Amino acid sequence: MDWRVEGALQGADSKLVFLVVQCLENTLPWGGHMTLSRFEGNWKRVARGSTPTLTLCSSTTNPAIADSVATSDVHFAHLLSAAKSARRSVATFLTTGR
Repeated sequence: MDWRVEGALQGADSKLVFLVVQCLENTLPWGGHMTLSRFEGNWKRVARGSTPTLTLCSSTTNPAIADSVATSDVHFAHLLSAAKSARRSVATFLTTGR
């Protein structure tokens, strides 16, 4: 994991970062690379792997899907809830290729 964040984290940000890392780990079950960065208070998460599983990524932005995730994937749903409580938004952009 490439951590590109300077300075201290607030409590809400620490919680969100932990949940993001859990989500990214699930997205890359066969390994890969994660980058987390922050610029002017906005976070960016990037995950790259040979075979990413993207099924649950939409649950981080869609409350209807978030309500139906399996117990083993609850961190995807919890990310949306924690972001809302911290008055932040979560955006997921999926691209193919390198």
